[in-house]
Amino acid sequence: MPTIHVKAMIVLTSVLCSIIVGGCLARYTFWLCHLHRMTPPPTEKSIIDWSVTPIDAVYTWVNGEDPAHQALRIKHHIPNDKAHFRDHNELQLSINSMAKFAPWVRTIHILCADYQIPDLSPLPMSIKRRIRCVPHSRVLDPANVPTFNSNAIETAIHKIPGCAEHFIYFNDDMLLANHVRPDDFF
Repeated sequence: MPTIHVKAMIVLTSVLCSIIVGGCLARYTFWLCHLHRMTPPPTEKSIIDWSVTPIDAVYTWVNGEDPAHQALRIKHHIPNDKAHFRDHNELQLSINSMAKFAPWVRTIHILCADYQIPDLSPLPMSIKRRIRCVPHSRVLDPANVPTFNSNAIETAIHKIPGCAEHFIYFNDDMLLANHVRPDDFF
């Protein structure tokens, strides 16, 4: 039986936040991604030269508060869980954390429904230039669109046009809390 060597472990920490949304107190959960190194950083040169190997990030995103999205869910007999699909700009916060703590990421791909594009206007232009929105229909069989099944969407991430062979998958509510290196993931 082969020996498995664990270099690092990603620990997700749930953080309950309270904010004022539309004059009302709202509570929601953020996931913070903490990297715990299991071994010291490698001192020898890595087999892969990460300075020339492109690494991308992929997000899946949906705005569950969008009336078009809610209408499609009703049309397809999918219950609307308003608490589950609230949007508090987590995507923008997550992308900012990636830009700060993983600046080596080449392109950020946002896999979203065909009828939605996230509002990225508050992000600086230096970050927006690296973002590509990819509609579900570019990676899924058109007969299966729209889909509300995140597992089905995740199985098609590797079909994103132009996505690097090495990529990191994030949900829109995951934040990096400290600097990371490519060899923390690969």
